[in-house]
Amino acid sequence: MQELSNQEKEAISAEYVQRRIRGILARKQVEQMRQEEMIFLGMQRKPKTAAELALDDPIAEMERTKQIRKQMQEDNMIVFDAAKQDLADAIDEIEGNDIIENMLKERREWI
Repeated sequence: MQELSNQEKEAISAEYVQRRIRGILARKQVEQMRQEEMIFLGMQRKPKTAAELALDDPIAEMERTKQIRKQMQEDNMIVFDAAKQDLADAIDEIEGNDIIENMLKERREWI
């Protein structure tokens, strides 16, 4: 058996790589043709377009929902702070003098 030269080894290697690549490409082409045939026969649905995918994107929907909830949270916090301040003002008006008198009375009794 004779030894192969580098050029022959490269030719064999190149042929091997070409065969593998052509096989891969042929399988991809056959799979694409099979998908088109299944869609044509009505055995498979058409793939969704980019616009349809954007409308039904659950991650985008999650982000929209998150933004809505954060906005509601901020609005509720503003309402809460306003109500808390109103309540504090009402307590100050109604019971403020009584609280001050009771505290002064307790201090005087302690002394």
